[in-house]
Amino acid sequence: MAPLALFLATLLVIWTMTVYAMRSMEGIDPSLRQFTPILLWAIAIILWLRWQRISHPRRWLGLVRPSMKTLGVALAAFAIVVAWNLIRVSLARTPGGLLAELPWEIYLWLALGVFMNEVLLRGVVLTRLSEFYDPAIAIPVTAVIGVLFRIPAFFTTTVPMPFDPMVLFAVLIFGCIAGLLRHFTGSLWPALALQWGNSLGQLL
Repeated sequence: MAPLALFLATLLVIWTMTVYAMRSMEGIDPSLRQFTPILLWAIAIILWLRWQRISHPRRWLGLVRPSMKTLGVALAAFAIVVAWNLIRVSLARTPGGLLAELPWEIYLWLALGVFMNEVLLRGVVLTRLSEFYDPAIAIPVTAVIGVLFRIPAFFTTTVPMPFDPMVLFAVLIFGCIAGLLRHFTGSLWPALALQWGNSLGQLL
């Protein structure tokens, strides 16, 4: 467990410094803001796999070809979370319509960002924690770690950004659901489908 703790602590410090730097620089290319965390997560994941000498990394991360049952669970998770967001938006506020207005490259960055985030959290972190702890502990702890990585965006910035506990609560809940999907299917794809659907739902 010590290697994982060291890995996460180092990554959190680097991520916090990166967020501060990106938000402090004026005129930075928006594409660079999108690309930086994806690159950071990718480097971190590769370094972890090399450091721990993980054999069959795709299988260990849950990125093997999904079975028909797993694919069905993934599609159901995607559909349910999109439907939930549609209901939430219709009841709570007027739809923003961002989903139809954003340029196509935003969807690419979104898909890649969610992919790297899930590989890091439900791939690396949850898989390693599950080797030492019961899923009842490993899944929520992984979700809490995901919340910790979201917090720097609120505080490490020169631009005032309102702190919204509900955002962090949603990250926690969806992190737990994604962890359950990862645990019960043995695959990362249903968790990815859930988070992809929720990310798109936030743009409604």
